Amino acid sequence: MDLGLKGKAALVTGASKGIGKEVALALAREGVSVAICARNGEELERAATEVREATGALVVPIVADMGNAADVQRFVDEAARALGRIDILVNNAGAARPGFVLDLPDDAFVDAVNVKLLGYIRCARAVVPYMRRQGGGCIVMIAGGAGRQPGVSMAPAGIVNAGVINFTKALADAVGRDNIRVVALSPGFVWTERARFIHEKMSQEQGSTLEEVVRRTAANIPLGRFGETSEIAATVLFLASDHARYITGTTIVVDGGMSRAAL
Repeated sequence: MDLGLKGKAALVTGASKGIGKEVALALAREGVSVAICARNGEELERAATEVREATGALVVPIVADMGNAADVQRFVDEAARALGRIDILVNNAGAARPGFVLDLPDDAFVDAVNVKLLGYIRCARAVVPYMRRQGGGCIVMIAGGAGRQPGVSMAPAGIVNAGVINFTKALADAVGRDNIRVVALSPGFVWTERARFIHEKMSQEQGSTLEEVVRRTAANIPLGRFGETSEIAATVLFLASDHARYITGTTIVVDGGMSRAAL
């Protein structure tokens, strides 16, 4: 299937590793010019080199912290100058500290809100004027599954990602007449560096091997396995393409059937 993305320009936040890097790689393979950002400059440069060498695409790494409003605006403006336009924004940056809601200090919630929820808002606010001027665009928000199904040990993640899902609908309603689509993509358990870190910590706390803990998690997923970053990236490609031109203001769940809600 020709996704018709060749020649477009995309911004991907939190793209030094994991889902963000895989999304940048997938977009570049489709002929999209990509600007990527992260806080760690060395990791970001390595990711940019990897994507560039694998695809031959234009890849612009810009060190930026989504928790800093000035950084966000600078990232978007520099990316627009380097790429010439902005057709796609993939908001991906941000991770929340695990823990029970009554045990965590305020800063666990403040940090999560500032980097992820406000970071998404800041980035969207900065790219919308560019998209309006060129006649449209697509914004994809990566919203973790805890935003739909809260867990006792994932309080900040649940609260922040629920906010992302709410923001997605509000923004879609506001910019639909500008031909700008806004969609949330909600992954389930995807095997990334962070997933490995969390499961290693769980194995230490439980006195189990990493393999045992991973197996128990996978047993709760109807498809019986973790998702792959490439599967999330493939969904982003579809959502950003004209094949999905009537999809906006909703949340697409990619979780191997893990969700328990029927709707």
